[in-house]
Amino acid sequence: MAAHGTALAITEHTKDLQDRLQIDIRRRRPVAQRPSRHEIKAAQALSIRFGVFEQLVGGYVAAHPVTPAVLGEIRPIQSTSRLQSVLAGWDIQAHRTLVANPDAADLVRVSRTQALIASATAVVSEAAASQGIVDRQVVQRVIPFLDATQLAWT
Repeated sequence: MAAHGTALAITEHTKDLQDRLQIDIRRRRPVAQRPSRHEIKAAQALSIRFGVFEQLVGGYVAAHPVTPAVLGEIRPIQSTSRLQSVLAGWDIQAHRTLVANPDAADLVRVSRTQALIASATAVVSEAAASQGIVDRQVVQRVIPFLDATQLAWT
């Protein structure tokens, strides 16, 4: 998955460089500010190399399938709660937003939401510890991390 994602990112970067060069030529931007043909050729070569790497990795994975039996464990699949589904959906949307050339408002929204999630997690964890649902010692170790995370996102 990582090789595929990287190969796609390099391909998109190459297309962006080519598009920027065409736009800069039309706008008569100084040559020093344009992407160079050498830079574009290097990105294309890297894209080809990563494509080959991706094929090698794909061949290895196809020849060596990872199954629960290979790992020596089989875990029952638990159904997700509403909260887990919503947080997973948020995580996916936040990553899509950050990858799609976000503006300042998008960055503020993502960081504020992440800070709120960290704060809410701390509050819910403390409440669960006070009700005996979660081990209090675990919560006491996690709370400083959640506070630092909330502060960092803020």
